[in-house]
Amino acid sequence: MMRGLSLLALRTQVLQATNPTEKQVCHELVEKVYTKKGYTFSKNFQPADVFYVAVEGIITATISIVPDSLSDGLPLDKIYKEEARELRNRYGTIGEVIEFAVDDDNPKASGLRTLVLPLFREILYCARTKKINVLGITVNPIDTRFYSLLGFQGDCTVEKTHPGVGAPAVFLSVVVKQWLADRQVT
Repeated sequence: MMRGLSLLALRTQVLQATNPTEKQVCHELVEKVYTKKGYTFSKNFQPADVFYVAVEGIITATISIVPDSLSDGLPLDKIYKEEARELRNRYGTIGEVIEFAVDDDNPKASGLRTLVLPLFREILYCARTKKINVLGITVNPIDTRFYSLLGFQGDCTVEKTHPGVGAPAVFLSVVVKQWLADRQVT
């Protein structure tokens, strides 16, 4: 995993949250962004690896990855249990990308969309390290094109209401090894 990927011209870093304070700030950013979009937001922390983009020391974007658990499953199991089961049967270990948020209100986040790829790359490195073969994500259908550009594909385009955010969702996934190979990442 690339701890502290730095884009010097912007004084920007992609980091993994390693302490409760960093995780709390990331969680608060997700709550702010989700609330602004009209989504509901769970106050419960997921057992996740949390990554963030810091611009000049300010957290301006975040994303998390949850590994699968035999006892708890994944958050996506609540609405796409059958699709998740099929991925487990086909690929083995799966994980889920959750709580992706960019603080568009922060002036330091100007142009931050170009940093989305490094942020997603970090969760894919994390997945590889944890031997997760496939990452799933539930997204608002209006955002499907954005996620397809990142390499996610539609496993279930049947739109359902996501109980965690109170918005429509579709289920997408990416095969970690294939994503890294397509980009010649070793």
